[in-house]
Amino acid sequence: MKKKQSGFTLIELMIVVAIIGILAAVALPAYQEYIAESHGAAAMKGVATVSAKAATCTQINIGCTTLAAEMGSTGYGGTITYQVGGTITYNDGDCIATATVPAVGLITYGAASSGSGATTPQCQSGAGL
Repeated sequence: MKKKQSGFTLIELMIVVAIIGILAAVALPAYQEYIAESHGAAAMKGVATVSAKAATCTQINIGCTTLAAEMGSTGYGGTITYQVGGTITYNDGDCIATATVPAVGLITYGAASSGSGATTPQCQSGAGL
Protein backbone atom coordinates (compact mmCIF):
# COMPACT_ATOMS: atom_id res chain seq x y z
CA MET A 1 0.00 0.00 0.00
CA LYS A 2 1.17 3.36 -0.95
CA LYS A 3 0.55 6.35 1.34
CA LYS A 4 -0.60 9.57 -0.23
CA GLN A 5 1.75 12.44 0.51
CA SER A 6 0.27 15.51 2.17
CA GLY A 7 1.50 19.08 2.40
CA PHE A 8 1.51 22.35 0.52
CA THR A 9 2.57 22.81 -3.06
CA LEU A 10 5.04 25.47 -4.08
CA ILE A 11 2.29 27.44 -5.82
CA GLU A 12 0.17 27.52 -2.66
CA LEU A 13 3.13 28.78 -0.61
CA MET A 14 3.93 31.47 -3.19
CA ILE A 15 0.31 32.67 -3.13
CA VAL A 16 0.44 33.01 0.67
CA VAL A 17 3.71 34.96 0.47
CA ALA A 18 2.23 37.28 -2.17
CA ILE A 19 -0.85 37.93 -0.03
CA ILE A 20 1.33 38.74 3.01
CA GLY A 21 3.42 41.10 0.85
CA ILE A 22 0.32 42.96 -0.35
CA LEU A 23 -1.01 43.31 3.19
CA ALA A 24 2.35 44.63 4.41
CA ALA A 25 2.51 47.14 1.54
CA VAL A 26 -0.88 48.54 2.57
CA ALA A 27 -0.43 48.41 6.35
CA LEU A 28 3.08 49.89 6.68
CA PRO A 29 2.31 53.39 5.31
CA ALA A 30 -0.86 53.59 7.43
CA TYR A 31 1.14 52.62 10.52
CA GLN A 32 3.85 55.21 9.77
CA GLU A 33 1.17 57.93 9.37
CA TYR A 34 -0.38 56.89 12.68
CA ILE A 35 2.98 57.09 14.47
CA ALA A 36 3.77 60.52 12.96
CA GLU A 37 0.40 61.93 14.05
CA SER A 38 0.88 60.56 17.56
CA HIS A 39 3.82 62.96 17.99
CA GLY A 40 1.44 65.89 17.47
CA ALA A 41 -0.93 64.46 20.08
CA ALA A 42 1.92 64.02 22.55
CA ALA A 43 3.11 67.60 22.06
CA MET A 44 -0.43 68.96 22.47
CA LYS A 45 -0.92 66.92 25.63
CA GLY A 46 2.32 68.36 27.00
CA VAL A 47 1.33 71.98 26.35
CA ALA A 48 -2.30 71.47 27.45
CA THR A 49 -1.25 70.28 30.90
CA VAL A 50 0.14 73.69 31.78
CA SER A 51 -2.01 76.00 29.63
CA ALA A 52 -4.90 76.09 32.13
CA LYS A 53 -2.46 76.91 34.93
CA ALA A 54 -0.94 79.58 32.71
CA ALA A 55 -4.34 81.18 32.16
CA THR A 56 -4.95 81.23 35.92
CA CYS A 57 -1.51 82.74 36.53
CA THR A 58 -2.02 85.36 33.83
CA GLN A 59 -5.48 86.42 34.91
CA ILE A 60 -5.51 86.17 38.73
CA ASN A 61 -1.85 85.61 39.71
CA ILE A 62 -2.38 82.19 41.33
CA GLY A 63 0.04 79.34 40.75
CA CYS A 64 2.73 81.35 38.96
CA THR A 65 5.58 79.95 41.08
CA THR A 66 4.58 76.32 40.53
CA LEU A 67 4.02 77.02 36.83
CA ALA A 68 7.58 78.28 36.46
CA ALA A 69 8.89 75.12 38.14
CA GLU A 70 6.71 72.91 35.90
CA MET A 71 7.85 74.69 32.75
CA GLY A 72 11.45 74.19 33.83
CA SER A 73 11.13 70.47 33.10
CA THR A 74 12.32 68.92 29.85
CA GLY A 75 10.52 69.89 26.65
CA TYR A 76 8.96 73.17 27.81
CA GLY A 77 9.81 76.70 26.75
CA GLY A 78 8.27 80.15 26.80
CA THR A 79 7.30 82.63 29.49
CA ILE A 80 4.08 83.60 31.24
CA THR A 81 3.64 86.87 33.14
CA TYR A 82 0.77 88.06 35.31
CA GLN A 83 -1.55 90.51 33.49
CA VAL A 84 0.53 90.24 30.30
CA GLY A 85 0.25 86.63 29.18
CA GLY A 86 2.79 84.94 26.96
CA THR A 87 3.46 81.66 25.21
CA ILE A 88 4.17 78.10 26.22
CA THR A 89 5.86 75.62 23.92
CA TYR A 90 6.34 71.90 24.30
CA ASN A 91 8.70 69.94 22.06
CA ASP A 92 8.38 66.15 22.06
CA GLY A 93 11.29 65.78 19.65
CA ASP A 94 9.30 65.62 16.41
CA CYS A 95 6.50 68.16 16.95
CA ILE A 96 6.28 71.48 18.77
CA ALA A 97 2.93 72.54 20.22
CA THR A 98 2.48 76.19 21.17
CA ALA A 99 -0.16 77.78 23.40
CA THR A 100 -0.58 81.56 23.31
CA VAL A 101 -2.08 82.76 26.58
CA PRO A 102 -3.40 86.34 26.42
CA ALA A 103 -4.04 88.48 29.50
CA VAL A 104 -7.75 88.35 28.62
CA GLY A 105 -9.45 85.99 26.19
CA LEU A 106 -9.06 82.53 24.76
CA ILE A 107 -5.92 80.44 24.62
CA THR A 108 -4.90 79.68 21.04
CA TYR A 109 -2.90 76.63 20.00
CA GLY A 110 -0.58 75.78 17.15
CA ALA A 111 1.63 72.86 16.10
CA ALA A 112 4.60 72.49 13.78
CA SER A 113 7.24 69.94 12.91
CA SER A 114 10.53 70.04 14.78
CA GLY A 115 12.20 66.88 13.52
CA SER A 116 12.23 64.34 10.74
CA GLY A 117 9.66 62.05 12.39
CA ALA A 118 6.59 64.08 11.37
CA THR A 119 5.58 66.81 8.96
CA THR A 120 3.76 69.99 10.02
CA PRO A 121 0.38 68.76 8.66
CA GLN A 122 0.83 65.48 10.55
CA CYS A 123 1.66 67.39 13.76
CA GLN A 124 -1.40 69.58 13.31
CA SER A 125 -3.65 66.61 12.57
CA GLY A 126 -2.39 64.70 15.60
CA ALA A 127 -2.83 67.77 17.80
CA GLY A 128 -6.42 68.16 16.62
CA LEU A 129 -5.87 71.51 14.90
